[in-house]
This record gives sequence, structure tokens and C-alpha cells, in this order.
Amino acid sequence: MTMPTLAVSKLILLLVALAASAPAQKAAKPSFSGAWDLVLAKSDFGKIAPPKKCRYVVEHKEPILKLFTNLVLAEGEYNAEITYRSTGAEDTNESYGVVTRSRSRWENNQLVTDSEVDAKGSKVAYTERWSLADGGKTWINERVVKLSGGDVKQKLVFARVK
Repeated sequence: MTMPTLAVSKLILLLVALAASAPAQKAAKPSFSGAWDLVLAKSDFGKIAPPKKCRYVVEHKEPILKLFTNLVLAEGEYNAEITYRSTGAEDTNESYGVVTRSRSRWENNQLVTDSEVDAKGSKVAYTERWSLADGGKTWINERVVKLSGGDVKQKLVFARVK
């Protein structure tokens, strides 16, 4: 075997190895399972008033994500259970007195959810991009809320507590 042929053979083997490992790499998605507390000091709510407190408990068994939420606002405390599927199928959830229709999908290692809330005739659309940082200790939710007066960009930072 000549030297150029040996180099081509090694390149082909490398490409085959990379192609074989690609499905395994693609299948490995971050898990949002656990209890998460909102870190108000690191979060940015834009021109929307922040909650006093927020805790999510997530059960993530791909492709299903169940969120159990506890939200404390100036008006009171609210609890809800929300379910998403990362398959792109439409999910309908009723929480906090409103109906939300969502579609979630993976884009690389971010879970992207496009939602529309129907609050008694008023519709609000928003997109969320969830990602993990700090070795899975921090959950970042970058949200864009589309309002008639212009988009509101938010960055919600959660710390894993369990």
C-alpha cells in the first residue's frame, strides 16, 4: 500500500467511526429532571414584573417533560402541572386559569418551545430556549414574549436544589 492510499484508508476509517458515533451523540440530550429554584438576582424579566418566588420540579423522561410549578406573585400563590413533548407535537395545558398550546423540539442541546396563551380572548405568543450550564447545576430559560407593544426578552436562571 502506498503512502497516499494509506492516508485515504485512515481518513475513510475516521469518517466511518464518526458516522457510527453520530446517532449516539445526537440521542444524548440534557435532562432537566430535578427541583429548580428561580435565582431572581441573576434573572432578567424585561418590563414584566418578576415573581416573588418560583420553583419547578421536573420529571424528564424523553420525550416527556412534566413540570410541577409553584409560583408566588404579589396576588398570591399558584401551583400547576404542565406537560411537554419534545417531538414537535402540539401540547395543550391549562394552568393559572389560561390555556396554553405549545410545540417543543430539540435544536442541538437546547429545548425550544413555541407557545401561545389564550387568556380569555387575549392571545400572547412566546418562545423559550432551555439549556443547562455549570455541569447541569444551572438551567437557563431564554424567553421572548411577543406583545403588541414590542417583544420582551427575558432570561430566567434557575439553580438545581435536588
